[in-house]
This record gives sequence, structure tokens and C-alpha cells, in this order.
Amino acid sequence: MAHTLTLVRINEAGTETSIAAMGATLVSYDLRSRALAEVLDDMNLTVKETAEYTVTPASVAALKVITQAIEAAFLDAQSRERNGTGDRIFIKWQPSGAAAAYRSEVIAGSIYLDEDALDWQWAQLKIDVTVSWERRAWWEASAESEVSLTNSFGSGTGGLAVYNHDDSDAGEDSFVDIAAASVVGVLPAACRLEIKNAWNDAVGVRTIYAGHNVHSLSGSSGNMSKQLEAENGTGGTAVASAAASAGYYKSWTWSGVASEYITRLTLTNNMLNAARGRHFRILARTSGYGSETADKFQFQMHVATYDAILWQSPWVRGQASEYELQVLGTVQIPPGLTGYTGLEPHFLDLYVKGDDNVAHQIDIDYLAFIPLDGYRTYRAVSSVNELEYNTTLVDDGLDVRF
Repeated sequence: MAHTLTLVRINEAGTETSIAAMGATLVSYDLRSRALAEVLDDMNLTVKETAEYTVTPASVAALKVITQAIEAAFLDAQSRERNGTGDRIFIKWQPSGAAAAYRSEVIAGSIYLDEDALDWQWAQLKIDVTVSWERRAWWEASAESEVSLTNSFGSGTGGLAVYNHDDSDAGEDSFVDIAAASVVGVLPAACRLEIKNAWNDAVGVRTIYAGHNVHSLSGSSGNMSKQLEAENGTGGTAVASAAASAGYYKSWTWSGVASEYITRLTLTNNMLNAARGRHFRILARTSGYGSETADKFQFQMHVATYDAILWQSPWVRGQASEYELQVLGTVQIPPGLTGYTGLEPHFLDLYVKGDDNVAHQIDIDYLAFIPLDGYRTYRAVSSVNELEYNTTLVDDGLDVRF
């Protein structure tokens, strides 16, 4: 089996077509690469390559069709790189003996006839051409495959149910696990994420937070707690509610504009070791449990056996009260101690303060920790754009579009 190297076009519907039926034989290919560390730092790096073909068209007119199709493809590649829209152009490569082909996106290119093309080659319709291009400095599988997912609802393809909380007593997970064996290769890979609103309610989903965890020991196979229940913290009043995660939320009241310490939650040794010094976004589920007149939030963290503060967040102003999940900032867990293990438990203290000298109340169901190895916020610009029941949001990283 010979090496095969072809130029293909993929339109916005995901349909792949060959650029031209070249009737060509690959003579040589100047395969180039970059150091893995370079590509990891910048996935937009490119390489410039050259391939030589012998083309045997049926006629001179057929040769013209071939060369024009290739030139048009390279112009489309340049347009896609500049404008972010239109068909994508790929080099598709299958070495001799390989079970599958791989592809790399082209961003520019050109085609040249051999210097003897108008002499004996022209007469015999056996013409040498040189095709040059600039492409991404990495390869990806040319065929898509759905990744197997795992959580409390099962394992496999076809999608799994996720909730906006990780509720151990009801077995409702806010995550899915992807086994390492399900994704091959050595570089971060793009994906197509499909999120379907399966909650039958008149009000659609307005905001979705999605975090990608790569380096922490999370999910069902690790110890990284994704959620701390507010009722397990100090102070306040625990209130039973069927609508709350684990059946309870917690309510705190205070007065005045001064900073008020309201609760302390424990980050266990297992959680600290599993987090591995990575960064997480803190979300608090608040809306629907009473008034939210606290205007600002601040966290402090310190080792359980010492009073010294290891980390203190800036004051974060809460969002509009209709947002059920409030974004309260970003934290490194444990702070400044990447890769350390055997750590003592840490305390996470929450402070609040209002803007006016009146009575305040804040009700919190839980604090969720969203990993930031990869992160997305999907937010409807208005109620007209909500993700309604039985509709699907598609974040297409493969073809780079929503």
C-alpha cells in the first residue's frame, strides 16, 4: 500500500469532498513537525510543507480544472483563516500500512507546474506538479467518534443526565467522567459538546457553566469534591427543602454595612490532595431560597490548625437576584501549593457585606467548584434566547461554530 496524501474540503454541514480527482501519483512529501512543547504552548502554530505529484489528466482541459480547483481551495483556506467562516480545507494523510487517515487544517497554499511541464510532459499528459501549503502543526483523526461518558446514571455513548448539583443522597451528578482510554493522542483535542434541556419547565435555561477538569483527581474515580453543602458549614439556620441539594439549604441574617463572617466550610485532606493546586471557579446556589440582599462576597482560606490566612479573595459583587447560580470568584486549591500531598485540612471562610445599613439575609444551598482547565459560560442574551425544554445547545469545537 502506498502513502496517500489528498486535499479535502469540509463544508459547514460537515460533509467532506475531495478537492479534485487528480489522477495523481505522490512522488515525494516533505513532512514537517514542531516540538511537542511548542505546540502545547500554542495550538495555532503552523508548518510549511511541499509535496510533488505526477498528474496524468485525461486532457489539457482536465488539467486546468484540477489546478483551478486546488487554487480555489487555497484561497478558501486563506479566507477561513482570516474571517472564521466558510469551508475548511485539510490535508488528509494516510501512511502506508496505517489503519486510519489523519488530517490537518490548511491556512494557505499554492501549486506550481514543473519547469519541463510545457515540453515533453505536456505532450504526454504526464505532468509533474509541486503543491505547497501551510497547515496547523498537528494532526487529528479524520473520522469523528463519540466519547463514552460515565456518572451515576450509567456509562456509554448517547448522552447522560446531569443536574445543576452533585447530590449524593439522590444520586444526581453535576458531572460526567471521560476515561483516559476513551481519548487517544498526546495533545488537547477539540470536541463537540451537546447540551439538551430535558427539564420540562415553562422557563428555559438562561445560563450554563461548564468546566473541563484534566489534572485534578475528580469525578467518580477521584476524591475532588465538586460541591460543599452549605448546611455543613458553621452558623446560620439549616432549612429543610425538597428543592435543595441534599434536602437542606442554610440561611444567614445580619445588619449594617460592615463585613460579616457568616460560615466556615472544611476542605478535607482528600480534596486538597486531589485538587493538585489547580484553579476552580466558585458558584453559590442562592436564588429561590429567600431574599439575596448581600451585595458583596469574600472568601478566606487558612490551614485548620493555624490562624494565618493563606489566601484571600477580593470582594465580589453578586449578580442580579434572578440568577440562581452566583459566580463568587476563582480559587487555587490549595493556594500556592501545586503538587503537594499529605496536607492538613483547610478552612474556607465566607464573608458578606451589604451596601446599606439595613437588615440583610442570604440563603445558600451549596458552593460548587468548577474546574478551569477548560471553561465555558453559555448565557442567553434575553428570555427569547433561553434554552427551552427539549432543545439542544451545540458547542462545536470540531468545526468551530455554535
